[in-house]
Amino acid sequence: MGRMSWYDAAAYAYEIIRDRQIVRPRDFEAAGVASSWLYSLKCLELEQVGPGLFCHPLARPDEALLLARKYPRLAMGALSALWIHDYILRPECDWWIIGIRDRVPTLPSRRARFIRSSWATEDVEEGDFGSGIKVRAQGVTRAVLECIRHRRKIGADAVDAALKKVFDRPFDRDALEERARQLRVLAPLRAWLAGRAAE
Repeated sequence: MGRMSWYDAAAYAYEIIRDRQIVRPRDFEAAGVASSWLYSLKCLELEQVGPGLFCHPLARPDEALLLARKYPRLAMGALSALWIHDYILRPECDWWIIGIRDRVPTLPSRRARFIRSSWATEDVEEGDFGSGIKVRAQGVTRAVLECIRHRRKIGADAVDAALKKVFDRPFDRDALEERARQLRVLAPLRAWLAGRAAE
């Protein structure tokens, strides 16, 4: 894109902000707008909410969504995926799935916890899930199985409370058990289900 007028730059900037809500300089570059406009367009009234992250001052984005926008390859997993899919309330910690060799993000976050996985990109969906901000998150079936697999790390009480809410809704048990078999967590899943049935 060639030399841009102030008016055109502002119009593109508003469109980017409306679409992304939390914006980064690279979002401007990807749209063909010099990232310098992000700093020079005072009319945008943006507030810097993290390193390279900007949003409208009246928007108070969730800490997890800030991390998702800063590191768009990250995927929410386990309890956080169930939260973003609206199955449970916000968990105390934000759970993220990262690869075995991936670096832990450096953006400060009191709530962030990371689970390393050799299959960090499997069963991951992308959407706004009602938040208005695009994030990547494990599907519900995979999130349930990650909760079972990492029950000790996450916390048995937190996992049990969350899964009870999940199974209170209609759920495809056959598909869940088939995926559990593939991921080699079928025995722990059945043990948890048997324990619940015995309550």
